[in-house]
Amino acid sequence: VVTTFNHASKEYMQMNSAELCKANETTTNIFSAFGRANHGKVSIEEKEGKLNIAGYLTVQYNVVQGDELKEVLWLSTDEKLFATLKKYDGNYGPWNKECNDSGSNHYSDSKPYQVLMTKGVVLKSYSGSEFYIEEALDSQNLDVALVAELEISEVVRVDFSDIPDAEFDISLDYKKVSQGDMMNSSRKEW
Repeated sequence: VVTTFNHASKEYMQMNSAELCKANETTTNIFSAFGRANHGKVSIEEKEGKLNIAGYLTVQYNVVQGDELKEVLWLSTDEKLFATLKKYDGNYGPWNKECNDSGSNHYSDSKPYQVLMTKGVVLKSYSGSEFYIEEALDSQNLDVALVAELEISEVVRVDFSDIPDAEFDISLDYKKVSQGDMMNSSRKEW
């Protein structure tokens, strides 16, 4: 189960892997309706050189679908990091089988992408429009307009210390909401 919080509105939503797959498929269908469909074969391009992120060496991979760059990610093959994530999250790595069998043509559901996810841990990622990904790669500092157009994730610190289970308890003053309600409350904050 993945839990997403909106701390500003004190709301949270939870989704299991099948619901995450369905949400991904729905998003793909919406983009298809607006002419932004994911079409074509997915290929993974490994780039030269290594980048240190949060103390781990990573390799950059470009994920291309058809002739469009969909995601740039930096992957660490550090065995301790990968083993620790798999220990605490048995689903870490490729999407569960139901995603692969959903008929989705989203690049992240493709066999090449799934194989890449078995090789290590993504420590940094830019995904979205090819134009904005390339702008981010060329930029020293990501400005607000650029950040608004991309989905960006980056690990800034890794700590292997034990975390008490209570740390993951949901505060009693938070309200559980649906995915739609969560999206609507997030939009209001923009």
